[in-house]
Amino acid sequence: MKTTAFALAVLAAVATAEMKTIPAQASAVEDNSLLGKIKLWNCLTCTAAFKGLDDFIDSDTFRTPVINAATKLCLWTGKLEDPTICGGAVQSYGPALFDAMSNYLLGKDRWCNEILNVCTHLKVEEEDLHHVVDKILATKPKSLANDDFVDNMYEQMAAEMIADDTEREIIRAVHISDVHIDFSYAVGSKA
Repeated sequence: MKTTAFALAVLAAVATAEMKTIPAQASAVEDNSLLGKIKLWNCLTCTAAFKGLDDFIDSDTFRTPVINAATKLCLWTGKLEDPTICGGAVQSYGPALFDAMSNYLLGKDRWCNEILNVCTHLKVEEEDLHHVVDKILATKPKSLANDDFVDNMYEQMAAEMIADDTEREIIRAVHISDVHIDFSYAVGSKA
C-alpha cells in the first residue's frame, strides 16, 4: 500500500513540476490566482512524494536489501577477510548513509525548494565566508586578538625561569590514537 501511494505521489509531483512558468519568488500561500494554487499544489505534491521516499528509505523493505548487498560487496572485494568485519562495518556506517540519503541527497527541502523550485520557502542560504569568519573573530577576547597568545605564554614562562634561576623540566610524551589490529601486517612493510 505504501509503495503504491509513494509511486502515485512521485508521478503527480513529476507531472506538476513541469510547469516552470511560475516565478520562483511568487508566494503560493498568499497568491489566490490559478498560478498560485498550481504552485501550492506542486509544493504539496512534491513534499508528499519526498515524505513517501523518506518513509521508504527508513523502512526495512529498503534498508535490509541495501545492507545485505553492501555486506556482500565488501566480502566480494576481498579487502577484509573476516566476514564479521564487513558486516560490522556496514552496520556501523549504514545509518549515517541512510540519514544522509533521506535528509540531504534525497530530502524534500533540497529537491522541492532548490532543484525543482516548486516550494518558495528556501531553508538554504549562501553564506559569505569572510562574513562568517569576521563574525567568529568579533567574539575573540582582546588577549587573543593578535594570535600571539601561545608565544606570549612561552615568553612569560621563560622570563619567570630566568627570574627564578630555575630550569624547566622537559617531559616527553607519545600520543597514540586510532589503534587497531592489522591482520595483513608484515615485518618491514610500509606503515
